[in-house]
Amino acid sequence: MILYCANGGGLGHLTRAVAVLQSLKISPNNAFLLTASPHQNYFQQYYPTLSIPTQLDKNLPLYQQWLNDIITKYTIKTLLLDVFPTGILGEWSAEKYPSSLQYELITRLLNWQRYKKDLPINTKSPIYQNTYLTEPLSNDYMSYLGKQSQNIRLLTLQYPQENIAENQSIQEILNTPSYGLIIHSEPITEVYLLCQKALTLKPQPKVWYVCTQTHFPNHHPFIKTDINPYQITHLFEKAMHIVSACGFNIMQQTLKYRNKHHYYPMQRRYDLQTERAKQFQNLEHFDRI
Repeated sequence: MILYCANGGGLGHLTRAVAVLQSLKISPNNAFLLTASPHQNYFQQYYPTLSIPTQLDKNLPLYQQWLNDIITKYTIKTLLLDVFPTGILGEWSAEKYPSSLQYELITRLLNWQRYKKDLPINTKSPIYQNTYLTEPLSNDYMSYLGKQSQNIRLLTLQYPQENIAENQSIQEILNTPSYGLIIHSEPITEVYLLCQKALTLKPQPKVWYVCTQTHFPNHHPFIKTDINPYQITHLFEKAMHIVSACGFNIMQQTLKYRNKHHYYPMQRRYDLQTERAKQFQNLEHFDRI
């Protein structure tokens, strides 16, 4: 059994997790998604989820014992780590787990120096049987991966494509004569910032649909929509503008619509959105992936 560690409070890690597992052709019968996200209900139709108790992030030894119990209970043989080489808190320090456990790593742009500095001093990196590259990484991070990885492979993600024929919300939007999209899960302050940016674009659509997980109040020309991260892609082709931050998934999903995608890097502790924006402007970088 495989455990995919998609630890994060938003949608990004889970959105990528399902795409990774499907791209690697891993059956829902053979994998669990491990997550602390309150939005996991979107993803349970694809893979079963295991919820991390919220209080464990404040007690690392107790957290690691809980993870060992999960490994035993579900007969976990392979661990897929999303983004963070030893977990976001160093919880996957290799000496804490059975030596038979196999590790694989799904990479993304990472502020490697800051991440290393934040880890507990005695954190031990595992050896990764496979490390998957999904976008170009910094030289210092690649140096680490070269030492810790038995195999380094390129992975092009295929995001799920849902049937939208009977989805009334999507059909209503598609029938709107002129619309734009603002896509950002949270926080609300950044959603408002993107709305302000959207109003500066020309020409203006008649309505802006805002895809967010925040409590966003409708006010003309903005209308909140609860369309999930995979359904939203069906709206890209007819949209006049697509406005977003520079998170991994949205930048991957909008590659073919870059002529109308307006993206604004946000500050994150570990994600390098400004670097991703630069790569997006120079698609030669993506050609290497």
